[in-house]
Amino acid sequence: MISFTVLIPVYNTNPAHLLECVFSVHCSNQTIKKDYRIVIIDDGSDNEGTLNALEFLKLNRGVWVYRKEKNEGTSSALNFGHDIIHTKWIALQGSSDISLPNRFELQVNHLLENPDVDVLGTNLYSFKNSDHLRTPIFTSTFKYHTTLKEMTNGWITNHGTVMYKNQSVKDVGGYLLSGRKQDVELWKRMDKAGYKIRTLNPVAYAWRKDEL
Repeated sequence: MISFTVLIPVYNTNPAHLLECVFSVHCSNQTIKKDYRIVIIDDGSDNEGTLNALEFLKLNRGVWVYRKEKNEGTSSALNFGHDIIHTKWIALQGSSDISLPNRFELQVNHLLENPDVDVLGTNLYSFKNSDHLRTPIFTSTFKYHTTLKEMTNGWITNHGTVMYKNQSVKDVGGYLLSGRKQDVELWKRMDKAGYKIRTLNPVAYAWRKDEL
């Protein structure tokens, strides 16, 4: 069985969304028959509701919360997580998104049969933050292998959905961009260095889309 840790970077996330996010990836709500840790990196949150939610989450089995006193952005929080996590595999999760119950079972089963894959995502759907019914407004359609020639912007898998080898990401320098698009910049470097990035066809993740 593959050993993995779930990594969730958090900064002032809506408390209700954060709780739903974490419980969606908790082993009690996933179909995979395996215990694993959930590591939350609080990137200097100062929202009282978020902080209270994090204190509650600490009380739950398998959930570990680490705090960075200074907010330095998602890339810094993820790199911090890489350094304290010791499992071979890391499963990412956006702090306001939802993983479907079969997500980890799908990924682990595939990686057991394909150990040469370094990054494995899934397809996803997005829904409006205000829509409690979660009607899909977009569904990704990545092929199993999407190349940089097809997606020159670097978007060759869905960031929040991925399970990746910690060492493979470290080997290319981890996350370098402090702002947005840090994921596609990382995928570009990994792809060019010969690491295998793949996406499973099933939709196993719901992305909560903020409304402007």
